[in-house]
Amino acid sequence: MQGMRIPTPKRGTHLYGFFTQASGSPELLRVREDGLMGGATITPRACFYHVGLAGFPFSPRFSSVMQDSEGHKWDFTLKGQLSVSDSRLVLTTFALDLASPDAPVTPSIAESWLASRLTSRIRDATREYSVEELRDLDALPVSWWEKQLGGWLADFGVKIQLEGVSWSSAEADAAEADAARERDFKRVAEARRKEHDAELREVEAAAEYETRKKQIEADLDLSEQERMHQLLVLEKRHRRELLEADTEIENACREAEKAALEHEVTLAQLSQDAERMQNAEELEDLAQERHRALEQEFEGLNKTLTKLADLPEALLAQLADRDARKANAAAERIVSPEFSIPAYELAGLGFRVDRQNLIEGLRERAAHDGDVVSILKRELVTRDIGTAKVNALPVNTPLQFEFSTERGGYVTLLNVGTSGSVYLHVPNAYVSVEGTRAKGEHTYQVPGPEFLPWEQLRQRGLDYVEVGPPGWEHLAVIISDESLVAGNVLEAATAQNPFVRLRTRDISEMCHALSEAPTGSWSAGVLSFLVG
Repeated sequence: MQGMRIPTPKRGTHLYGFFTQASGSPELLRVREDGLMGGATITPRACFYHVGLAGFPFSPRFSSVMQDSEGHKWDFTLKGQLSVSDSRLVLTTFALDLASPDAPVTPSIAESWLASRLTSRIRDATREYSVEELRDLDALPVSWWEKQLGGWLADFGVKIQLEGVSWSSAEADAAEADAARERDFKRVAEARRKEHDAELREVEAAAEYETRKKQIEADLDLSEQERMHQLLVLEKRHRRELLEADTEIENACREAEKAALEHEVTLAQLSQDAERMQNAEELEDLAQERHRALEQEFEGLNKTLTKLADLPEALLAQLADRDARKANAAAERIVSPEFSIPAYELAGLGFRVDRQNLIEGLRERAAHDGDVVSILKRELVTRDIGTAKVNALPVNTPLQFEFSTERGGYVTLLNVGTSGSVYLHVPNAYVSVEGTRAKGEHTYQVPGPEFLPWEQLRQRGLDYVEVGPPGWEHLAVIISDESLVAGNVLEAATAQNPFVRLRTRDISEMCHALSEAPTGSWSAGVLSFLVG
């Protein structure tokens, strides 16, 4: 290999050649840009080594250097930058033994080699301390470790700048996870037990209420006034018990949910899964927000109970009456401007107010949309109820009206009568679902040629007149992108009885369709008036 060209050192490195001297002995010589340091004979077995001078991230783990009082083994991890302080020492202490032309000494190899040399020293240095002192009290701070390691690593030609040290134990983490799981499972089990007990008390209270109510109703020794008073007291107490039971059940559910989510956060922390921990914390925030909303709802229901206490005794007793017509009439009066108690608050207390909830929901959408859909009836008169002025319609007055819509779509016309029955007026026996398309910026008459033809009614001797009985009545017009009426609903309609009375299930399905419909896909108008 006479005349072989010596390589030039790379930028940021030191270059060494392993040569055979003239005397025949091997020697490690550093190569400079102007040639070899000292004379040497190049032989076929000459090797060259580049030693990088720049630092690189250094994060070795020293396994099982400590043991805690529970017998769990702990690992020690350094984090910092490792760089070369003496390139010749690096080669002579370990690199010559580890490096080959096809396998250079990588940072990970250097970490492993140095860790194997330092483990016993670290174990000795920490022998007098507990894990808690080192991990939680920082008994040996980063500055101490940096100085100590600097002395140990100087023998190998490297130096370190430390950013931090940490202690970890898979065994301790597993034990903590087991303990957390056991602890959280007990919390969940206890919360479920409380929830179950509250549900049992709710059932028992309901049974006791029904028994006591029947006894009062059957007691012939009571005057009508005494009976009403006892029923009122019973009703107030029962609704209070229901609200307290619901609150207790919700708090128990919340405690179980919180324990489960906190357990998920604990597991994520132990496994150092940041994404899992973030998801669990977001779910916990949502659960907490939902719980706060329910607390506000329960607070509102307590206020509603106070309002109900001020109602006439007969009215509150009627609201809880077994007769659906009486209960509906009482509910209509209570949600009317006379008392203005929202239907959803009555529903929260367990009263039957499905119809009133439907109308309130449609009225809220109408208020939100403005005059997109509006209903006009000229025959209405004004009547005073207490301090409120309301629209009224005498019995045997024509029911016809007109509605205007700024948007096009399918028309659904509902009549919620004074008895509480909900009738579907459009579509009907004369106009199919497909025939109910309304145009935007139009006004329509009902009855009228488009949706309820007069001639069809008159051919059968029918009219469109308010027949009572006295009470509150509502007309609701819904304009939607998709029809709200299933085809089979109209199967019960006949030419002589063109309007279908909707079942509770039909009303629920319609409400569900409206709640699931995209925002802006429907609008509504509501006209409410007092009949009689």
